[in-house]
Amino acid sequence: MDLLLNFFNREEILIKKLTSRRVCPSCDKNYNLADINTDDGYKMKPLLPKKDTSKCDKCGVELVKREDDKESVIIDRMELYQRETKPILDFYKAKTNTKVVDYEAKKGVDEFPNVRDIIRRELKI
Repeated sequence: MDLLLNFFNREEILIKKLTSRRVCPSCDKNYNLADINTDDGYKMKPLLPKKDTSKCDKCGVELVKREDDKESVIIDRMELYQRETKPILDFYKAKTNTKVVDYEAKKGVDEFPNVRDIIRRELKI
């Protein structure tokens, strides 16, 4: 049996996270300024540089916002997902030899232990 993990978040959470990304133009290390904490369990801490929140920890270079992290571009990508990618997900959900696990990742990187447990349980490892 094949396993497919479908990670998802509400649209407003995705927009907040993606518009808050910052990247080092020198080494491409990614950071995120968003601090998300909602009544329905979203708790995603910012992923900030340790020394200076405006500069890359590795290079010391000023962080920048990617051109494709504008809200209008993100909304266009979400619409593209609905048109072109979601049908592929639906295809796999209809297959009998593929287990699709929908997972709302409300805690960002802190979800890793839960995701690891799902993989182990589903693959029986």
